[in-house]
Amino acid sequence: MPTPRRHLGGVQQARGDASSEAAAAAFAAAVDGARPASPSYRVVYSSEEPLNDGGELHVERRAGSLSAWYCCGNGGTPRHPAGDAGGGDEGAPLRGSLTVVLHDDDAAAHEQGGGPAGGKPASQRAAEHPGKGPQAWETNTLYDYLKGLAEASGNGMEADSEEWVRRVSALRAALRERDSEVAALQRALEEHAEAAAGAEAAASAAEEHVAQLERRVAELEARCRALMRQLEAAAGGVADGPTPHHPSTRGLGAVHTPGLKRRLTPVAPAAAAHSPGQDSYFLQLPAQSYAEHQGCGFWESLWEGAAAQPWRWAAAACGLALLLLIILCATLVPAARRRAAAPKFLEAPAVAAAGATWLDVAARLDRPALLSYMAFRQADLNTPVPGLGRTLLELLQEEAVQAAAVAAASAPASSSDPAAAPQAGLQQLAVACGWAPVAAASADASQPAPLLSVLSAAAGAASACAAGGATAPPGRCTRCPRLEDGTAYTLLLVAGPASGRGGSLSDVRVLNAVTGNSALNVNSVEPPFTSNANATSFQLSIKLNAPGTLFYAVVHDRLYAPAGDSLLAFGPSTPNAVAVLSAQPSAFKGGLVANGSVEVTAAEQWARVTVAPPCVGAALCARSAWGLQPSTPYRVFLVAVDRWGNADPAPAVATVTTAAAAAPALLPATQPANLTATSFGMTVGQSASGGVYWLLAVAKPGTSPSGAGVQPGSWAVVTGLAANADRRRLASTSIPALAGSSSSSSSSAGAASAHYQQRRTLLEESSAPGSLIAPSCYPANRTCGLAPPAAFASLSAELAADFTVVASGCTPVPAAGQPLALPPFTGLSNNTLYHLLLATEDLGVPQPARLAPPAMFAVRTVDLSAPRLACGFPLATNVTSTSFALSALLSKAGASVHFVVLPAGAAAPTAAEVLSGSGSGGAVPAAAGNLTRSGWLPWEAAPAAGGAGDARKAWAPVGGLQGGGNYTAFFTLSTDGRAPIAGTPLAVLSGILLPVVTPPTFTRLRGLNASVDEARGTFALQLASELDRAAEVHYALYRNYSCISGDPSPADVVAGNALPASVCKCEDAAYCARAAAGSFAAPASGVLHGVGGDLSPLPFQSLRNASEAELKCFQGGLGQATDTYNIYLVAGNALPTYTGLAPQCASFAQAAAAAAAAAAGGDFDASCPAAPQLACAQSQLRADTQALQSGAVAAWRSGVTSTSGGNSSVEWQPPAGASVDRRPARVQLSLEGGAAPAFTFGPSFPADLRTASSLGFTFALDKPALLIYAVFRPMPIDASGAPQAPVLIATGRVPVFDASTNATTGAITACPWAPGGAMQSQSQFYLTFVARDKYGRMDGLCPGQAPGAAPRVCTDLAFTGG
Repeated sequence: MPTPRRHLGGVQQARGDASSEAAAAAFAAAVDGARPASPSYRVVYSSEEPLNDGGELHVERRAGSLSAWYCCGNGGTPRHPAGDAGGGDEGAPLRGSLTVVLHDDDAAAHEQGGGPAGGKPASQRAAEHPGKGPQAWETNTLYDYLKGLAEASGNGMEADSEEWVRRVSALRAALRERDSEVAALQRALEEHAEAAAGAEAAASAAEEHVAQLERRVAELEARCRALMRQLEAAAGGVADGPTPHHPSTRGLGAVHTPGLKRRLTPVAPAAAAHSPGQDSYFLQLPAQSYAEHQGCGFWESLWEGAAAQPWRWAAAACGLALLLLIILCATLVPAARRRAAAPKFLEAPAVAAAGATWLDVAARLDRPALLSYMAFRQADLNTPVPGLGRTLLELLQEEAVQAAAVAAASAPASSSDPAAAPQAGLQQLAVACGWAPVAAASADASQPAPLLSVLSAAAGAASACAAGGATAPPGRCTRCPRLEDGTAYTLLLVAGPASGRGGSLSDVRVLNAVTGNSALNVNSVEPPFTSNANATSFQLSIKLNAPGTLFYAVVHDRLYAPAGDSLLAFGPSTPNAVAVLSAQPSAFKGGLVANGSVEVTAAEQWARVTVAPPCVGAALCARSAWGLQPSTPYRVFLVAVDRWGNADPAPAVATVTTAAAAAPALLPATQPANLTATSFGMTVGQSASGGVYWLLAVAKPGTSPSGAGVQPGSWAVVTGLAANADRRRLASTSIPALAGSSSSSSSSAGAASAHYQQRRTLLEESSAPGSLIAPSCYPANRTCGLAPPAAFASLSAELAADFTVVASGCTPVPAAGQPLALPPFTGLSNNTLYHLLLATEDLGVPQPARLAPPAMFAVRTVDLSAPRLACGFPLATNVTSTSFALSALLSKAGASVHFVVLPAGAAAPTAAEVLSGSGSGGAVPAAAGNLTRSGWLPWEAAPAAGGAGDARKAWAPVGGLQGGGNYTAFFTLSTDGRAPIAGTPLAVLSGILLPVVTPPTFTRLRGLNASVDEARGTFALQLASELDRAAEVHYALYRNYSCISGDPSPADVVAGNALPASVCKCEDAAYCARAAAGSFAAPASGVLHGVGGDLSPLPFQSLRNASEAELKCFQGGLGQATDTYNIYLVAGNALPTYTGLAPQCASFAQAAAAAAAAAAGGDFDASCPAAPQLACAQSQLRADTQALQSGAVAAWRSGVTSTSGGNSSVEWQPPAGASVDRRPARVQLSLEGGAAPAFTFGPSFPADLRTASSLGFTFALDKPALLIYAVFRPMPIDASGAPQAPVLIATGRVPVFDASTNATTGAITACPWAPGGAMQSQSQFYLTFVARDKYGRMDGLCPGQAPGAAPRVCTDLAFTGG
């Protein structure tokens, strides 16, 4: 059983306290017998268990300092001696006490006037108390101890030096300075108590809070007082640790290190009682660290300080941020400058190791570089350099050696002419030259510098040795020769750019070295090297110049080495040959991993041995506290000993980094079994014992998992969770991905990994090299230490986002290669895809290797459900103006699909009505039937002759539909054709839109309620049009002038253009213009659309503002006018025409993908709704197009005309015997009805219009018209008695635009051209006149004429005045 861990806090000089009375008495008794005048001491210690094993604490004083060690007893329980000042019954067990033995070094005794007790040296006295063996003591901060130990060793400071006393005094002064901080804390607490007392509402709560704070402060003060008592009584120094004089001791070391800093919070009384001038000693016994029980005093004090003064955390955070910003600026800016500068040596190069024929140099540079070197015998330093006239020693003293000369001499032989190189004579004097690449040194000075075998031709030596060989042309120095043993050499080193081309060179560094003596140095042929490293072993290659034994020690290569999921601190190891031969862990400062030896039977031959600790055997054995860990760098120190006992004076060094560990591989026997609709089992086999973590998950809705093509009741191996990572192999194939897997993982082991981080120190007793020591105390064969989901941490984000974990766990695998059944997975869903993840792990310690990425299986449960429609179905495709195709894909075969197609908006039928082929209530559907074409879909190739195809696919064409229609299809499934499947909802596909590609046809045309307002010159009528389908009707009205022959084109009608010149031959272009035009929407049931416009202009419109002179003596014709209209009608398809829609439903892509997945065996309906209610939603690919009527105009003749209540109507009939389908129509309508203009007043001859030479009259008409008159002179009867014809005297015209007012002719006088001459006064004349309307009608009634009388020219007598 391992020794209990203990911690000795220190040894204090007695101050009169009552603590540890028994220890003080025992110590005083031992001291009194040896040196009466010596002061008494109190032992202050802390321990997890009482020191009741009868052991002894040995204290040795020499040269003003103390050394201490603890020797285990034989298990006896110490008893209180009689009269013990500590109290208690005599003979009672002494808990926490121990025997104290004082030793005085001879020199110290002589110095103080006393001798050692019993006259024996300290080592002999210690040997008299052997105990059970050496023990290691635990400290709170191993790293601080190791760091301080390294710094103390590097600085050469001894524990009994004046510097040590000065540092202890400084520590005491720092403790006294903390008094003001404690006082400030006390004042703050008092202020808080006063403020709390003033708050009446929260008085009781505040008082309790203050009381708690005061109790906490009291506890802190008590701890500080106890700690101050220890520090005030502490001794000023301590011994240096275990020495050869005390071989049986353990856990010895320097008591104090300069790097140790501990936060203390003393109180004022303790600081006041301290007196730095008194003789006191401080003892701290360090030991190795235990990962399980690390000290927590430092962290506890740090937490208490933060809780007392939280503002320091904020200040520390701000300071740290500022420091990081300064560091960033200080590194980035100079970095750019350094890249352009020459490489620099961070420290002087040093000889790391020397053989009889080779040298290893350690060089630390600030950046990667190429290190060039030249080697000279020191015996040749006073030899003149050829061509320079000075000796090499003179050149070195004057620093006259050029860096370019060293670089040129070390360059490849073919790269330069030796004679042309700078200071070429140096190459003739040098015995060797070459180069080697150097990596940038670590910023941590405690890290070892890179080792360069610059003078060796072995594997891993400088590049020049491998590339250039050992020969050199005349004038060049030799590349990598074997050096002479026992010879002094001077090396010139120059660093240049890593590329070896251009750039600046460093200054020349001079290094003196001496090769080893071949008579004593066995390891003198080639540097050793490592190879073939795996996770727990590597191969070591050595070549000796004589038979012998090679001893090696493997240590961690870094100050921080991995220990599970933590970092463990080790001191930098630079052991000597004796330390390698003895392989004492303390000599390697905690970093020793393994050691051993191997016999080399032949000289000048490479010998190779595999290092794989721990091991058993004569050729190689190991001593290990850990064994090699995966992915960890190590350094191997080697010392060769020949058969006569001669050993290498300094160890050779080789480096190695182990490979990553490999987890056990899953064997082909690993596969799911016994699949049902709600469960399945899993059999696992793996290549090594350990455990297997398992996790079962199901994809969330809307995700695309891998393995979608796995059929119900089957499984497949997949390589990822997402669909794009699916690279599966079906269950019928082998699983090489499992059996050959070499993936591994070293992920964090979580809470359970703490069990693998326990370390217990080895007994450091002497043992012969090659013997086996118990390696460590890990819990053996432990597995399944993680929470199962943590084993799949690399997939945690994907699992959380897209999957639901159904079950997880871990099952131990006791033996390799034997199938093991996992717990069955039950309670699963029917026909559901699950993903099973498996991660194996071995029994490795301290950290098992786990399989990463894990193995994955896609498992789909058995499908016992009824057939149903897949995603995207039902579907309409191949949509034309009169038909489309309906398709369906079922989740499984065994059902028929029945459908009914109804116009949009029709009542939905029941499933039974769909199965019977009728609409709701027995309505006749547009189409009905079942999907009879089975095995493929319309867009797929039909199966070959004799092939059955996929029975889950079916479709059927549906025809006889109306273009431009909107239809809804209803579907139901049936397994027997007689009844729908119970519980299966009715599937609906709505909004199937058929394009209309042929223009409509007029079936009936009528004109209603035509009216004319001649006074205003306007007309109005209503056109009633009926068509075979909904349409957009364009119309245009043109007057029927005699100069027009032919019809306009449909395009002119739609655009409302004037008649083209080829049709209209009228001189007046106004006759060719349209009278009215427009368009209106017409449903198939018909529509009444109003049309209006202006009547044709009056022919005498130009006389509206004419003068009387222009109206009189008129000669010439009058223009014509007409109000008979040709009405042209062109119908086009009503928008939308659906001609721009896709010929299939918008779900086509989803349906096609589902069909393709079904063909590939994938999961095609994972996200389908239970009751699909789909809208066809055809995509709009382009704008709709409108088909217009075209071809020759079909002239509709006027048929029935009727008048009712003053409203007339006319119905036109289509041409007899001529088809009018899809052709424009023309109808004719005359608005020239009504009577000729009639006089409503006059003529009247007012006196003011009668003169001696003129006359005139006034009149009124019932409508706008033109009055035309003529004046004749009557002639007497001739001599024969026959009357003579009257003679024309004057003519004229009077336009009437407003029939509501009277019109006048003005003064009528004789026309110059008239034959009748001028008018005479008081003469009688004949007046003839007629009223003519716009259409040329002049048969109206004359004034006073009775209705029904025959039309005539009106006449009257007129007289001139006197």
